[in-house]
Amino acid sequence: MMRARLTFFIALVASCGRDEPRTPKDEPQEVLCDDTADGELVFPSSQNNGVFDASIAIAPDGRAWMAYSVVNRDAEGDDHVATRLASSDDGLTWCESVALGQTSAVNGYPAASWNNEVASLVFDAHAPIDERWKLFWHAYVLIGSERHFETGRILWRAAESPEGLASASDRPLVFDTWEELSDCVVLTEPGAVTHDDHLFLALQCQAVDQRIVVTELDRNSGAFVFRGAPIRAGDVEALSPLITGVAAPALVAGASASAGGLTLIVSPEVGALYGGCLAYALDISTFAVGSPLQVFAGAPAELTGACELDSALPALGLVVSQTTLLTQPVFHLRVPGVFW
Repeated sequence: MMRARLTFFIALVASCGRDEPRTPKDEPQEVLCDDTADGELVFPSSQNNGVFDASIAIAPDGRAWMAYSVVNRDAEGDDHVATRLASSDDGLTWCESVALGQTSAVNGYPAASWNNEVASLVFDAHAPIDERWKLFWHAYVLIGSERHFETGRILWRAAESPEGLASASDRPLVFDTWEELSDCVVLTEPGAVTHDDHLFLALQCQAVDQRIVVTELDRNSGAFVFRGAPIRAGDVEALSPLITGVAAPALVAGASASAGGLTLIVSPEVGALYGGCLAYALDISTFAVGSPLQVFAGAPAELTGACELDSALPALGLVVSQTTLLTQPVFHLRVPGVFW
């Protein structure tokens, strides 16, 4: 969700007392659907401050599933963020199914709650049947309007079906070694994709050497192995004097920019905002990129970025997270009609 400098950081030190983030599950309810309207994705149970951070995966039957953040602003003006799941047959009409990660209380701290957001959803055909759907996300403690990223961690779940993720157990993200990530003060914004029998996970590393890193799931150990750092802040800062960093990685299989391989989409940071999206062809033999092949420009004075794309949904095209800071709801998922 709110990645404006507000870029959501996952601290490697995970603790708030001894509590773990809790994600209560909704009771079964009627499934409602809504159509895309005026270039904006609409969902039946969108909260009062909007939606953000889409992540799309396609099921073997062709149905599209989307994990996204919903934002509810309370009477004190504090935003509480949860993760929901929707599905679509055409990419234009989305039907809500279940809540995946709800805002929930922190035991022993009545003023604190767990936020669950920036989720990445992926279908993994090479996993055991009961783990073929995976969800990665960021959980952290909110106290009033203060986001305590030092309590945060990346969690993930696996299930046989998208709906099954609602009742699956939370797992911490484990790396096989910290050597290449030892300077990362925080890791955040997971972006997962499968390619052949590989499952890759991109993350933003917040460090003096700010960068996007790519890891891969070791199917034997269950740990994630460092594969490379294809983009560093300096790479995008060289494109414009206004750019101050790089964030919001998304990995896409089969998009046109990569000629059938993987595409890495990132958002350049412009001060406290996102300045659109850049798409790079990612060479998975070297985990290197060249110059950006596609550019989607951000609107002035707004956060525009955290883009998502699935080549199997040509009717939908690029999905862009955007804020309208002077009006409520603040958070939106736009469909600008861009097809990479």
